Amino acid sequence: MLAICVVWQFIWCLCQAVRDTTADTHLVSTAPANDGDHCPSATPSGLDLRSLALEGPDFTFMKSREFFLSKTASCDDPMHDVELVKVKKDTNAKRAQLAQRFRVKQVKTVLQSAVQNKLSTKTFQEALMGVPGEEEQRPAVELHLFPEDPKKVNSSWRALLVPTTPKAFGTWYLCQPAPSSPRCIARLPFEALPFHPSSMLGGWYSVLDRYNSSPALLISLMEAVLACGSVLLSVLAISAVYVLVRGRGASKGDGGEDSEPEDSLMAKTNWSYPCNFHLTQHAQLYQESGEKAQADPLDAGSRVVVKEVQKGNVSLSLISLACGGDVADVFWTLLGKPKEKLWGRVESPAGWLLLAKEGDAMPRVVMAEDKPSVIFSTHPELLPSVPVLLRSSLVMLSVHVSSQWILVEFFTSMYSFPAMMLLIFGTLATHLLVMLERYQTCALAVQYDQVLQKKRRLLQLPATHLMPLGIFVVLQAAILTIIIAKLATGSGDSRKQLVSELCFLLGLAMHGKAMYDSGAARRKWREPQLASQEVYTATLEAMQSTVEHPARLSRKRGQSLTVLRVVTSAVVVIALMLVARVTLDVLQLRGELVDYGLTRGRLIYPSGSSAFHNTLLLDQNADSFTVDLRLGEFTRGAEIKLVHPFVTKEDRGSVFLNASGEQQLSLPSGPLYSRLSLLAVGDYVNTTYVIHILRVGEAISLGLSGSFSEAKYPDLAGIVFREERRLQYQLRHRVWHVPDIDFSGNITLLVNMTSLVFAPIVSDAFGSQEQAGKIAASIPRLAERCGFESAGTFAFGFGGSRRSGLRFRSRAFSA
Repeated sequence: MLAICVVWQFIWCLCQAVRDTTADTHLVSTAPANDGDHCPSATPSGLDLRSLALEGPDFTFMKSREFFLSKTASCDDPMHDVELVKVKKDTNAKRAQLAQRFRVKQVKTVLQSAVQNKLSTKTFQEALMGVPGEEEQRPAVELHLFPEDPKKVNSSWRALLVPTTPKAFGTWYLCQPAPSSPRCIARLPFEALPFHPSSMLGGWYSVLDRYNSSPALLISLMEAVLACGSVLLSVLAISAVYVLVRGRGASKGDGGEDSEPEDSLMAKTNWSYPCNFHLTQHAQLYQESGEKAQADPLDAGSRVVVKEVQKGNVSLSLISLACGGDVADVFWTLLGKPKEKLWGRVESPAGWLLLAKEGDAMPRVVMAEDKPSVIFSTHPELLPSVPVLLRSSLVMLSVHVSSQWILVEFFTSMYSFPAMMLLIFGTLATHLLVMLERYQTCALAVQYDQVLQKKRRLLQLPATHLMPLGIFVVLQAAILTIIIAKLATGSGDSRKQLVSELCFLLGLAMHGKAMYDSGAARRKWREPQLASQEVYTATLEAMQSTVEHPARLSRKRGQSLTVLRVVTSAVVVIALMLVARVTLDVLQLRGELVDYGLTRGRLIYPSGSSAFHNTLLLDQNADSFTVDLRLGEFTRGAEIKLVHPFVTKEDRGSVFLNASGEQQLSLPSGPLYSRLSLLAVGDYVNTTYVIHILRVGEAISLGLSGSFSEAKYPDLAGIVFREERRLQYQLRHRVWHVPDIDFSGNITLLVNMTSLVFAPIVSDAFGSQEQAGKIAASIPRLAERCGFESAGTFAFGFGGSRRSGLRFRSRAFSA
């Protein structure tokens, strides 16, 4: 063991071998008065990263591990109730946690699951909930020591303080514990984080907010769009529900156009029995309890004789209503406002027949002596049902979200920023044009339906306006030109990029088809459809066309148009919010390291994508190590650069990694500082990670103690001899002269090993004696204290120790 320690001789040759028995008196220094005037203030570091710097620190790195933060200069209000940033330990968990920043991908996953009817709780958990895994905490403020110029041995040192949690951005005081009272080291006026709307809810961007160069105004603007969009969506939903509920309540109490026609069965009051009817569609007979009177329904065209008519005489169960296909009736029944129904009692076969129901689009029965006209309805392509309309809108929104995510995930590495902006906003504009054109077509279809039902005429519908159609064509052509030009050059030669471009073109084609279908649906005004596909006796009459639009819509059709307007407005708002979210996602698309590690030494702080500065404690004898880098999803590669005073420009060449992996690096051994820079190259923004490499050594001293023989030296009974020497001194002077102590008793040989972190390294020639004195006072006392030689020599700061004791009972010293 003693032979191994020879390597430490170089360190201690820099120190004077002077016995200082009074060195313990220098360990405790009187703390100055703790007020704001005697506490120096840190200055901005000058880095893009929001941080502060202390010039010429008068404390060692190991001593800084004892520091704490306080709200006051008297250090009597330590930091508490501050939520620290938690970092996943597993690399896969870190990668999954970073993926949750991109909300567009999460929205795309949820919408695709909804379209495929696979939406589940697990889908929301994977997209929105936290990532499971073991975690470790990052301190509120990181402290690093490094020289200003790592290429110069005599460069002055700085202390860099980097806040990592939102509540740390403010004014704090760096304090050092002391036996009497804590001492204020420095005042830390950290710059406040930029204000965003999400700041009011405690949110922040762990990367963007920590850089001065981040576009804070653009982030706030996009968040304002998201906030306003969320409020507008809530207002649209509430207004739609209010209109539906209020409209249905008013339809029961008001008369006029929205009430039942005078010739309808619901409005008829003067009944004469028996009544003969023909069924226009098949009908089921029920008992008063709501159970079926017979298994098979009556066919369309059947003649029935009604003996009695009553409203609401039969109570149908929710299952019967659902099986009948009237979802709206089920909804209103659950709300306690079921639709009004007119029932007729039939004797042969016996049972109750549903003659009419509130909101029926066509009569269920007609008088047998009449010759009813054929009832027509609007073509389903021109006026789709609400469920079909909702589903198609959801499909188009899902396609748009997928297209935007393809732009974010794949196109950033293939297209320039201007081209990306054109693709993003061009895709948004085409989607908005399609949705607005669909709304205008459906609004015209609602008017057409009212003219068809009320006046039995065909309302002529105009073709699509040329201006929106021309804008749509120009945008589609511009986007196609950019994509095809990229495909022609063949620069994106990977199969994954080719597939992504084809998928984007497929989304573009689906929007083009939707625009064409919307225009083609307007030509369906000449093709009304039979309201009932079942066969019954009726007369067919020709219908004339008209260009006169209705003055006002009926309440039911107005409600349908309101639902349509709400759905279209919601889709437009969601599309605008999506672009705002895409912009925020693009701002976070930067080169980054998911994780980094080194095979030798110990990192002081947890590594990760937001650990932009870190400190590595490395043994001074180490002359190489391997760095393991895990690149982010949007990182092209990483450039590795090592700086050391003894490494020349020719040897200081950088190494570039194109993928995640390991790289072995060599550096000179010794106590001098080294800096490892990791540049993560992204498509638009690069990120630099700096690892400050501080070398670690161990100082060893030997202590010998023993008592005298009481028989041989009775006057020295109870006196214990103790002597302590540096190992380097003992190696140079092999003979250790000791008094005639009793080697037959307990003799103790104590080996004291003290860890040394060589930071800061202060030169008398370029530093101050006061700074060097404070550093020397913080060094733990050994047998031979390092002193200060003539100008040009260095004092090394260190701390921490461990001891091992060996006891001997004989004169022979052996380990």
